[in-house]
Amino acid sequence: HLRNTLQRSAQWGAVRVLPEENASHDVILTGEILESNGRELVLKIKATDASGRLWYEEIYRQEANGVSYKENIPWEEDVFQDLYNAIANDLAAYRQKLPPGTIDRIRSVSQLKFAQEFAPEAFDSYLVENENQELALNRLPADDDPHMARLMAIRERDHMYIDTINQYYDGFYASMWSAYVNWRKLDLTERLARGQ
Repeated sequence: HLRNTLQRSAQWGAVRVLPEENASHDVILTGEILESNGRELVLKIKATDASGRLWYEEIYRQEANGVSYKENIPWEEDVFQDLYNAIANDLAAYRQKLPPGTIDRIRSVSQLKFAQEFAPEAFDSYLVENENQELALNRLPADDDPHMARLMAIRERDHMYIDTINQYYDGFYASMWSAYVNWRKLDLTERLARGQ
């Protein structure tokens, strides 16, 4: 649902859910569910970029009430939508504060990290680790470097593969939506009845 919220914000390009963390993407958002029930959602969110720079780490918390559940719309509105919106807004606000040229450098680092995975002997010297244990550009390949062009074509195919995986995630999300919302409603009803 967070991916869908980020895509609807129109602040980002392609937003993908990955089965495991892949450091060769521009921005990596990881999350941990600390609490999830009908009344409360608590998430720990960490945002880093391809260089390894920590953008921020934050715990988000929201409580729901019975009225909130009337607004649930798959892919669009969740009972905890304000929490997802807050994450998207914080991520965009952080990006807006970055100095000029930073986004281009992050994108170059992510491309070179991908190139290093496939051809370490050719691209190991392009990135260096700075005093903060973050990757920095040591040099860039030529604009017309054929080796880099081939690797970026492989990267595009890798993105297409991940997009296919995301279609399966979408199917799972859609199939579990009704059952999950009903479970949360019943959980909230039970908690209210017990006075919690």
